Amino acid sequence: HLAGLFDAHVCSHLRLRSELPSSSGPSSLLLPSPAPSALSEVIHEAQRLLLSFIKAKPKAWASPLAAWAVELLGQLSSKYSGRHGARGLNELLQLWMQCEATRTLMDIYAQCLAALIASCPDACVDALLDTSVQHSPHFDWVVAHIGGSFPDTIISRVLSCGLKDFCAHGDAATAGGDKRVPKLASVVGILGHLASRHGASIKRELLRMFHDGLAPGQHKATVPFLLQLALMSPPLLGTVAAELVDSLKPPVLNQLHQRFSPLPRDELDATVALLVRLICQTAAGAYRTLQFLLDTAMPASVITPPGLALHDGVREACVRLVAALLLQLQKLVHNRGAPTLGDASPRPVPFLEALRGRVPARGHGRVAVAPPRVRLLLLSVWEYLREHSPLPQRFSFQPQRGLFRRDFAREGDPAKYLVALHSVCLLYTSRCV
Repeated sequence: HLAGLFDAHVCSHLRLRSELPSSSGPSSLLLPSPAPSALSEVIHEAQRLLLSFIKAKPKAWASPLAAWAVELLGQLSSKYSGRHGARGLNELLQLWMQCEATRTLMDIYAQCLAALIASCPDACVDALLDTSVQHSPHFDWVVAHIGGSFPDTIISRVLSCGLKDFCAHGDAATAGGDKRVPKLASVVGILGHLASRHGASIKRELLRMFHDGLAPGQHKATVPFLLQLALMSPPLLGTVAAELVDSLKPPVLNQLHQRFSPLPRDELDATVALLVRLICQTAAGAYRTLQFLLDTAMPASVITPPGLALHDGVREACVRLVAALLLQLQKLVHNRGAPTLGDASPRPVPFLEALRGRVPARGHGRVAVAPPRVRLLLLSVWEYLREHSPLPQRFSFQPQRGLFRRDFAREGDPAKYLVALHSVCLLYTSRCV
C-alpha cells in the first residue's frame, strides 16, 4: 500500500510537469513548489515513522528498509522512464530530486546506509547492485547521487560485493554460464559514474584490492575478478595501468607466480589470452609496460639489479606472455588491411597507437631519419636494452644519407621478440601515417 502511495505521487508530479508550458533547456525541469496535499502529508508521515525505526534499531531495520527503498526507486524510474522527457544524467537527477516521493525514498536509503556504514554496509550496497542490474540505465541517477554522497564507501563495498558475486557464480560462469556478468556490468557502471570526480579513490581501491588479494589466506578469485573488470572497462584499466606495472616488483611477481602456477593448463592459457587482450587495448603506460615485459623476460644470465631474485617460473611466464602478445599484435595489424575509398578507417590498436611516437620512422630493413635526429633513435621503444643489457649490439650509421641500421641478430635471445615487434610497429605506423 505504501509503495502505491509513492507511485501515485510520482504520477501526480509528472502530470503537473506535463501541464506546464513547454520550453527547452534545464529550466524546463523546474516546477513551482506544489501546495501541500493529503498525499504529501502521508509521505511525510511515512518518512518520519520509517526513520524513527532506523534510529531506534538500525541493525534490525536498516537493511530491509534500504532494500525496499532502492527497489521502489528502481521500479519507479523504469516505469516512468518514457514520460518525463529528461535527457542525460544531470537532468534526470534534477527531475527526480525535485519529486518529493523519490527524494524521500533516496533519503530513507541514505539514512539506512549511514546507519550501517561503520558496521555492515554490504547489505545496503548489495541491494543497490541488484537494483542496478534490473533497472539500468533508468536507475543510473540513483547510483550517481548515492555514489556522490558516500564515494569511498560505495567504491569499496561495490567492489567487495562484486567479488562475492563473482566467487559465488564462478563455477557456473566457467562452465559456460553468464550469471555473473550482469552484476559485473553493474559494478563497472557504478564505478564509471564515479570515475570523473573520484578517479583517485577508485585507483587507490583497485590497487589495494589487487595487492591484498595476493596475501596468504585471501580469496584466489580476487585477481581474476579484477582482470574481468579491466576487460569490461578500458577506462578503469587505464586508470591503474601505469601504477600497477610500477608496483610489480620481484616480491609481487613471485606472489603472482605462487598463486597462478598450480592452475590447470587451460586456465593458465585463458589468463595469458586475457592479459594479451588487456595490453593490446590499453594505451596508458604502453612503453613502460613493454619495458617491464622484456626486462622481466631477460634470462637469469643477464646481470640484474640487487634485490629479491625472480622465480624462474616468472621469467618463463613473461616470455610466454611476450610471445603471445607479439602474435596478437601481428594479427591485429595484418588483419586491419589498407583502407579503401569509402571504407571507414580501421579501428586503432591502442597499445601500438601509444608506441607510434616511439617509432621515429618507417621502412623495410632500415630506418630513415634526418641526420640531426640519429641520436634520438636511442630513445625509441628498444632503448632500455642498450642501457640495461650487456648483450652486444651493432649499429650502422650513414648520416650523409639519413640512414640508421640495426642488427637485431646480435642482441641475443630477446631479438626474436624485438624483430617481430619492430616489424609490427613499422607496418602499423606506415598504415596510419
